[in-house]
Amino acid sequence: MNNTTELKAAEILESAAAVIQGGFWTQAAFARTAIGGRPVGHDTVGAGCWCALGAMREAADTLRAGHLAYELAEKTIERRSDVGFARVPGWNDAASEPMEVAQAMWEAAAALKEAKQ
Repeated sequence: MNNTTELKAAEILESAAAVIQGGFWTQAAFARTAIGGRPVGHDTVGAGCWCALGAMREAADTLRAGHLAYELAEKTIERRSDVGFARVPGWNDAASEPMEVAQAMWEAAAALKEAKQ
């Protein structure tokens, strides 16, 4: 992994955390429509809230971060998860509130940045 990949992964996590912390969080779907709450893909026009994984995918696309940075962001969350799930969707869906998810993402982003200093 190079420095750019790790910094991009941190940016993905920060962007996703900001979306979730802003109140645009959901569970049991990658994303939901802003009107009606219908489950949709993370990149669907009209999506209004995202799960952790959906927010990370949307951030990676928006930032043009690349597949390696996205995978590193996902793996970093998986390693840091206190919920006991091995995968991000299970961890997101077991969370009791969006701040729990956002805080874990902020911490994971900080850890990636710190490791590069």
